[in-house]
Amino acid sequence: MKLFNIQNIPQTPPLRMPARKGLSTFGVVAFLACLSGIGGFLFVARAQQLETARATEAFEYLVEVQFAQQLYQTQTGHYAANLVDLDLSKPAPAHFSIGSMELTASDSSNAHWRLTIQRAGLSPVFGDYEITFDDSGFDASRSSVETSLVSCSAQMSRCFHRMTLAKLDR
Repeated sequence: MKLFNIQNIPQTPPLRMPARKGLSTFGVVAFLACLSGIGGFLFVARAQQLETARATEAFEYLVEVQFAQQLYQTQTGHYAANLVDLDLSKPAPAHFSIGSMELTASDSSNAHWRLTIQRAGLSPVFGDYEITFDDSGFDASRSSVETSLVSCSAQMSRCFHRMTLAKLDR
């Protein structure tokens, strides 16, 4: 007598895996990686745009200080030692700390001034930087601001300085 007959064992169909619904683990990881890359790029672009706007505000303020110093010097014969002595219509830029006015000579023929403002807080893309203006405009050698943030108003300030002095001489 045979104990085990292979032909009598019922054949079952092969097991089928049920159809998966949804994303695989790899699909989720790939999606999150793409989303992170796009988010990082957009963050840097937005941070750069915001910092450019803040730096432009600072440059506009410093151009106004330069113009106010020229008017003050024309009226009094010397530069103002404090910002409160100047007639400024723009408030100090919100994201910068304003340094003190530095005067280098007391007589009116060789008088020079310098003002440095420093980025208050840390810029996520550009870090900590300073912008320095003097009686002839933006001083790139004493500033640590990135060239991509240098506003066109800073470059115009030197031309503006010459035009103002030409008008005052007349």
